Amino acid sequence: MYMWRAYYRNPKEKAFIQSAPVMDMIPLAGGVDPRTSLRIRFIAATPDNSQATFEVSRYVGQRHVSRVYQVKTGEAIGAKEKLQDGDVDFSTRYVLQSVVEKEDRITSTSEVYASRASRQATLKAEPKSRGIPETHQLLLDNDQYVPLPK
Repeated sequence: MYMWRAYYRNPKEKAFIQSAPVMDMIPLAGGVDPRTSLRIRFIAATPDNSQATFEVSRYVGQRHVSRVYQVKTGEAIGAKEKLQDGDVDFSTRYVLQSVVEKEDRITSTSEVYASRASRQATLKAEPKSRGIPETHQLLLDNDQYVPLPK
């Protein structure tokens, strides 16, 4: 999102005026379109790795909305929510399978530049789900786009 600012040459009352905000999207080159998908972001886990917190977000019309879900192992991520615009489906069709300790690395082809202790959540598709990958693995603070439920 960006705005233009025009400055007056001889400011008496105002020094500048701003345009309305403009949102510009980069063209989609493969993958899932963010406007027609759910974004699942792994944001936290309990010390014993039995629960995880996910932020699920999507676009409703031109508005970006999100909800945070705390789920236990074996529970579904997301739900149908009532918003001021009506019912919105944040159902991801995934279940939290496990959370494990994992090392997050920044590497090149052969060299490790940095690493940090992290966690990895494994998500498993619900049995009736079609059109989505069977499993996803997300590192802490990473996200994944999945198609909207039909």
